[in-house]
Amino acid sequence: MPYKDGETGRNKAKERMKRMRERKGVTEGVTSEGCNMEGVTEYPANMKPLLTALGDIKQRAKLRAIYESLGRRDLTTHVHYGIHGVTFDVVGELLEAF
Repeated sequence: MPYKDGETGRNKAKERMKRMRERKGVTEGVTSEGCNMEGVTEYPANMKPLLTALGDIKQRAKLRAIYESLGRRDLTTHVHYGIHGVTFDVVGELLEAF
């Protein structure tokens, strides 16, 4: 049953989440202000096609060839993967990471 007072409902939800985090041991980096995002690289949400391509051996080889070709011409920061995708310098980082 929902609370009539919205603030009471929010406070109860915060308390439930805090208890759950403590029970599961997920309190590291979590504060009342939010999560500690220090050292975490954030990527756009539309990276599913890129991540799928990184998992496929043939497409991964093609991506590496494109990245190396663009790198020789210093164009990795100017060319994007897809229309609104990440630049190829990020693609290169992901190729090295995986």
